Amino acid sequence: MISVKNIHFSYNKETHAVRGVSFDIPDGQWISIIGHNGSGKSTLAKLINGLVRANKGEIYIDDELLNDDSINNIRKKIGIVFQNPDNQFIGVTVKHDIAFGLENRQIERDEMLNIIDEYAKKVEMEKFLASEPSRLSGGQKQRVAIAGVLACNPKIIIFDESTSMLDPEGVNEITKLIESLKGSRTIITITHDLNLASKSDRVIVMNKGKIISDDTPDETFKKIDLLTEAKLDIPFNLKVYNIALNDEKLNKKKELMNALWELSLKK
Repeated sequence: MISVKNIHFSYNKETHAVRGVSFDIPDGQWISIIGHNGSGKSTLAKLINGLVRANKGEIYIDDELLNDDSINNIRKKIGIVFQNPDNQFIGVTVKHDIAFGLENRQIERDEMLNIIDEYAKKVEMEKFLASEPSRLSGGQKQRVAIAGVLACNPKIIIFDESTSMLDPEGVNEITKLIESLKGSRTIITITHDLNLASKSDRVIVMNKGKIISDDTPDETFKKIDLLTEAKLDIPFNLKVYNIALNDEKLNKKKELMNALWELSLKK
């Protein structure tokens, strides 16, 4: 679904945000891209959606080369949920906000109303359709933003730090919602949250504009030195798990190791 080939991008001559990045994402896979601030992960999301243009390299979306001729068609296939849901609100009510993208696509009114109802239910916000977005909790706002993206039926959804401004309850709500979409869309989560990343199919770790690891969550979280190099905040529980992993006696106790692994992924 997505093929990134030797992409380079810099905001100025001194700062290279993305350097020689290449990877493929099959249709329906959920991939998490993690890294500290300035690692290039959010810039990569902007490159994939055509919000910024690569200095070098190629990006293919659904076998179509991203360029000036194809960008409008490609953007119809990609939806982005940003860090701050307030920045995505357009309508005066939840219903109007979900309708915004559909109106731009000139969907017939009756069909539009059915789509709004369908995706409001999908994100469990059907009781709030007449509510003002400003009166919602952080998690509810983000669910409305996701409903607006889903209503446009993109093949790819990018969640760019979509849980970083939420309280623990809101993080849990959005994590469960993303999990429910697994397999039905190609999903990219740009995140610092290792708990969220652990639920994806694959984790890419970025540092200084480059990919330093591309592996399963299980294998990625065993690389404490690499995660530390990437300046990621390693949870204490994950450190305990890795200490046990490297201890011959403890490593043989499967029940203990399984319990420590589950514990390592809890905040």
